[in-house]
Amino acid sequence: MQKIHVTRLINKRITIPPGFSKQSRGRHPHAPLIRFFDPRLIVVRLGQEVEFKNDDENSHIIESVDLEEKADNFFDTGQIGSGQSITIRLNNLKQMIPYRCKIHPEERGVILMTEKETRDLTKTERLRLLTQVKGSENEFWNIIKETGIDTDT
Repeated sequence: MQKIHVTRLINKRITIPPGFSKQSRGRHPHAPLIRFFDPRLIVVRLGQEVEFKNDDENSHIIESVDLEEKADNFFDTGQIGSGQSITIRLNNLKQMIPYRCKIHPEERGVILMTEKETRDLTKTERLRLLTQVKGSENEFWNIIKETGIDTDT
């Protein structure tokens, strides 16, 4: 398994994969209750732009939600048509930003935000940032296991 450092989770693009909306429970009763965008978790710096790229054949509207999964109006991309991209700039600090598709609410992801440059984060700060995710103990350790993150460097 390839080991990567926590800082390599830093990303600015979120992709809606091809065929993503075809997996909805309305079409397939045995589909997963929750599906994640790619990547399902990103870390960005305050003021950084985030691109949402729609590789699916259907339109999507990405909106931020609170921990109770209600729209919180932190951001809303508006409609992103098939093959389109929309870029937003996150100018207000909010450490954890869960988001979902307004049209397909089972499609979700999380943006974590920091004020520091990622190279200036200590190991402890990196781990704390990742463990803010809802269900953090399971989500964090699943990410560690799936990606082979080396937390000792």
